[in-house]
Amino acid sequence: MGAGKKILNGMNKFYSFMTSLGIIVLAVWFIASWMGVDVQGKIEEAVEPGKKYVEAIKASSLQQYSTEPLGEVLEYLHSEPKWTFSESNGKKFVEFTGLYYSEMENYELQLKFELLDNGTFEVSYVAVDGFLLGNMEAVVFLRKTFNDYETIRQATNQINNS
Repeated sequence: MGAGKKILNGMNKFYSFMTSLGIIVLAVWFIASWMGVDVQGKIEEAVEPGKKYVEAIKASSLQQYSTEPLGEVLEYLHSEPKWTFSESNGKKFVEFTGLYYSEMENYELQLKFELLDNGTFEVSYVAVDGFLLGNMEAVVFLRKTFNDYETIRQATNQINNS
């Protein structure tokens, strides 16, 4: 029975320690929040670096094609959408990948947006099924993508309103 008491006593100490630690963490969190520190934002940034950049690109638009948010357009048209952040040679990038299926064509899209120092971004890479598109091809492809979005969305709205 002596071993059982030691184990039980050790478990009680462990639970007491964890409870105390939890209370201290919560107290620090509440005090930091009260002082205006965005604790949750800092934790999210540590866990997912670049999330704020991904969210900013998703909420932005490519004005030459549409005022709709990029995230809405791309996620509406593509299944299995994936957004990632990366840094290379001092530059920051947000990349979108997704699969497009229609009666006419199927492809995997890769779009890479470079974040510029002035707070804007530009499309730096457009690839379809791993094939990198040239500048003119990319412009035509993006125009078609945004036109498809508008056409499909309007048709869906007409069906839903009928």
